[in-house]
Amino acid sequence: KSKQLNVITADDSVLPIHASGHPAAEELKLMYDWVRPKCALPVHGELHHLKANANIAKSVGISQQLIGKNGDLFFIAPVKGIRRNAVKTGRLGVINKKKLVKL
Repeated sequence: KSKQLNVITADDSVLPIHASGHPAAEELKLMYDWVRPKCALPVHGELHHLKANANIAKSVGISQQLIGKNGDLFFIAPVKGIRRNAVKTGRLGVINKKKLVKL
């Protein structure tokens, strides 16, 4: 049976639209297997997404994971670390495809 769908695009909405770009656990494991980084830096998602990503990296042998927040500055060489709240952040929206405004 056909379902009725209401599709909303960026052109139809005054509010920002965000589509999930979060990979499944198996996709992350595969990526880490391909890339084999020395350190994992999960950077997209809520804190529980970042922690889950770091745990997956650890489970496949990535020995170091750094989890930061918006505004944190990551150092990856010569010593890995994070400087908290190093950069001012916030949410922005676009008006009429021309103007950035703080939300």
